[in-house]
Amino acid sequence: MASEDFKFGVTIEKYTGNDEIVEIPAEINGVPVTRIGDAAFEDCKSVKEVYLPNSIKEIGGHAFAMCSNLEKMNIPDSVKKINTGAFGLCVKLKEMELPDSVNQIGAEAFFYCAQLTKITIPDSVEIIENQAFNYCLSLRELHIPDSVIYINKTAFDYNKDLERVYINIDKWQKDKLKEIFGSYVKILPLE
Repeated sequence: MASEDFKFGVTIEKYTGNDEIVEIPAEINGVPVTRIGDAAFEDCKSVKEVYLPNSIKEIGGHAFAMCSNLEKMNIPDSVKKINTGAFGLCVKLKEMELPDSVNQIGAEAFFYCAQLTKITIPDSVEIIENQAFNYCLSLRELHIPDSVIYINKTAFDYNKDLERVYINIDKWQKDKLKEIFGSYVKILPLE
């Protein structure tokens, strides 16, 4: 076996600093940083902005959960999945643009992001898991791309201000859409 038979990378296991702006390096000691580990930034109250390099392939479960002052975050095109609770309780996060590489939004990924007013779900997403966007109290409008083949019925619960959802209505049964979004949300054809 040769060393090129193996692919490896560095996982950021835990952030112990107290900076407001954190820039994750693309490499550590010549090895690419490929993963933000489970709970790596969990409950880091000082962090306001995080910048991830294009080497990151995965954001672990609860990686940024309870970062109550996190306002700005980039997710590079290399990330495929936003894992369980990755941004749960990031109450100051207002906007999030997911790259075209993401194909799955994990359970509770954006749970109680109370100030989230805009989320861009790309055409690459196929699965939106349970409670992914519960209690996103400021979210008023959603565009669900045609690529989505599964939405858990609890994915958008308790979004009291959600008014409009744009989705391919020919692809989904009306009863299923009411089950997912409630009867109070206006379901409109995807533009």
